[in-house]
Amino acid sequence: MAVGFESIQTIGPGAGVHFSGNAEVDNGLFIGLGIGATKFKGMREPYVTFKANVSLTPTSYQGVKPMILFQPGYGATHFSTRVENGSVITRGGFTFFGGVGGLITGIDQYQPYFAVGVGHFGFTTEGKPHNYTGVSLRAGVLLR
Repeated sequence: MAVGFESIQTIGPGAGVHFSGNAEVDNGLFIGLGIGATKFKGMREPYVTFKANVSLTPTSYQGVKPMILFQPGYGATHFSTRVENGSVITRGGFTFFGGVGGLITGIDQYQPYFAVGVGHFGFTTEGKPHNYTGVSLRAGVLLR
């Protein structure tokens, strides 16, 4: 589980929660799936995401392990905005988070982590794509 904070100038700051499950496929390489939601100040509806998770962390470190995260996915948001002659439909699109951070080891069942990186959120309104990218922060806990 993780909480995230987004800083995207065009649609305002956002905060969200993300849940994922991962499996170690090789020494220090984890792959999994996740779901999350981010609420931006400039939007009525939350941006719901379905993501793949890829993370790398060396297994030989003690204390704080370096970590690389990459989470491509799809934003499943869908909302209608009233305009002068009816309404305009906006749908989600490609989304990702990519970042680097640290995983705190030494705690048996819980391993806190933090990451800073780039968050990207895609939308399509009336067939026209709109993409918003900004600084993203993640903090979470890995449960073993």
